[in-house]
Amino acid sequence: MLKRFYKLIKIIHLILLCFIGLASCDSVDKRVTIKDGQKNISPTFKAQLKTTFCAFNIVQIKDSAFFNYGMSWTDALGKTYEHVFSVKNHCDFNNEHIKVDEIFGCRIVDKAIVDTCVACMGFMETPSLLHNLQVTK
Repeated sequence: MLKRFYKLIKIIHLILLCFIGLASCDSVDKRVTIKDGQKNISPTFKAQLKTTFCAFNIVQIKDSAFFNYGMSWTDALGKTYEHVFSVKNHCDFNNEHIKVDEIFGCRIVDKAIVDTCVACMGFMETPSLLHNLQVTK
């Protein structure tokens, strides 16, 4: 009788562990959905980081189908860049550790995930066109 009771307890524990495991997986998915609660404004495209300084990043679009998301811009030294924009969500973008001249996959999204971070007080002239980016690599 006691062995049957222990066997029943083991089965109940296994069922509870399975239930807890499934429930925790579900809550992880919900956290990711909330964190990534951004709406896509564009499909994924290839871009290149042209220059960066502190919280300022200039990105050039490499896929011709998405050139309309960029602009032509001339910096203070007279160098002209085609199909570029400034990254609005610099906290999210800088967390990706993209290097200058690196080509990466990304999409334009409606809002930043991380909107506060530490950045130096430097300034760099950038294009007036701003986009929030989600890097897809």
